[in-house]
Amino acid sequence: MKPSRGYVYVATGEGYVREAEASARSLRAVSPDAAICLITDVPRAEPAPFDTVLVRTDVQRNVADKLLALAAPYEHVVFLDTDTHLCAPIEDIFDLLERFDLALLQENQRGWDYTLPGVPLSFPEYNTGVIAFRRSAELRDFFAAWRAAYDRLRATQNLKSDQPAFRAALYGSALRVAPLCSEFHFLANVPNYVMWQVRLLHGRGDLPSIARVVNAQLGPRAYVPHAGILRSFHGRKAWGRSVVQLLGRMLRTLLRPPRAAADLAPHKWWL
Repeated sequence: MKPSRGYVYVATGEGYVREAEASARSLRAVSPDAAICLITDVPRAEPAPFDTVLVRTDVQRNVADKLLALAAPYEHVVFLDTDTHLCAPIEDIFDLLERFDLALLQENQRGWDYTLPGVPLSFPEYNTGVIAFRRSAELRDFFAAWRAAYDRLRATQNLKSDQPAFRAALYGSALRVAPLCSEFHFLANVPNYVMWQVRLLHGRGDLPSIARVVNAQLGPRAYVPHAGILRSFHGRKAWGRSVVQLLGRMLRTLLRPPRAAADLAPHKWWL
C-alpha cells in the first residue's frame, strides 16, 4: 500500500541530484519515516536516501522541470527544491491539505519588474521552492495552465523564472491556497522576519550554520544575510550588544566577502 503523504524532489543533472540528496538526508534526520521521492533524468544504482526514484527523459533542465512533481506517487505532496535544509519536522504542512488545495509562502522579493495583463499588482507572487499540493483533477488542470503560462511568458517577455507563470495561472484558477508561515519556509539568502523556530531553510550557503544563528533565540526577529539577527528594542544594554555584534559581523563580511548565493548553484541554467 503506497503512502498517501510524501515529499518529492525534482533534480535534473548530476549537480542538482547531489543537492537533493543532501536535502533529503536532512529531511530523513528529522522525519525518519518520511516517504521521499526523487524525479530525475540521472539513473541511480540505489534509491537511498529516497524511497522511490522515477527516471524521466522528458526534461528540459530548466525551472519548468519542477512541474514533473505532479508524478510523485502520493495523494498529498510536498515538493521541495534541492537547495533546502530541514532542521525540524514539517509534517504540519500536510494537515493544510485537508482543507486547501495548495500551500506556499508569499514571495518577499515579489517581482513587479514584469507585467501580467489582467492580474492586479495586489495579487501576490508565491515562492515555488516549497509547494504543498493535493492531487485532484483541478490541480492537474492548474499544472497544465502553469506550464502554458510559463512557455508563453518565456516567449513573450523572456521570463525565465516559473513564479510569474505560477502567479498568472493561480489568479485564473479557483484553487484554495493556504499561505505558509516563514517558519516552514525560511528564505535564507534575503532579509526576512520570523517569530518561532525555523524548521525549513531555502537558499544556498551553509544552511545549518544559518539555522543555528536564526534559531539561537526565539521571538520576533529579522534576519539579514551575512549580518545576522536584528531584534526589536529590548533594553539599552541588550540593544547595544546587538549593535556591536551586528557591526562586527558586517566588518567581517566586508573583509571576507562571501560568494553570491547564485554562484553556489551546480549550474545557473535559469539565467
